[in-house]
Amino acid sequence: METVHPFYPLGLSLPHYVPNTLSSIQLVSTFAAGTFVILVGTWILVKATSKEIATGERLLCLWFALCGFIHFFFEGYFGATPGEIAGSTHLFAQLWREYALSDSRYMSYDAFTVAMERICALFCGPLSFYLVYAIATSHPSRYPLQIMVSLAQLYGDVLYYATAAIGVYESTRPERYYFWVYFVMLNAFWIFIPGYLLYRGFVEVVEVFKRDAAGRKGKAE
Repeated sequence: METVHPFYPLGLSLPHYVPNTLSSIQLVSTFAAGTFVILVGTWILVKATSKEIATGERLLCLWFALCGFIHFFFEGYFGATPGEIAGSTHLFAQLWREYALSDSRYMSYDAFTVAMERICALFCGPLSFYLVYAIATSHPSRYPLQIMVSLAQLYGDVLYYATAAIGVYESTRPERYYFWVYFVMLNAFWIFIPGYLLYRGFVEVVEVFKRDAAGRKGKAE
């Protein structure tokens, strides 16, 4: 007998699927609560250790701390157990099943999503955590690493959107909520914020080289 599941396309074979034990509201609330704890904890830690840091820089610390936790732990869980998500009762597995209503590629061991999430977990996760330190301490490596991580996030998200579009969104349930809130809105953060950080990093690097060129020119004269 074919296993009945809520994911699209309807013919998707998931023989090991088990339904969530937590409701959508419970799962979304849990994720929101975890996000709140991460942001508040990071704000307090950065404020206590870097009293002179500007508010805008502190907000960037919050962004990269959240990215670090999502990339390394949440996406890392998926990257480590992609074939088990549909049948596990682990909290992270249930959160992935909830999100997969907007993109069932996370249920079917899709090659692109598995590769992308593993790269994000191993590369973007640890570097995001380091960037919290680099920003808080004004470390010289801050802008090069900010450019690297933001470019990886932006590129990965663009490919994620593009590959889904090529498949005419066949892996998304037809309800607007799943498409516009889960698929479009939640992922859009990793388009706009990394895009802004890439621009800001580019401007800062250009300014450094301009000052360096002006200094060498002054010495030559």
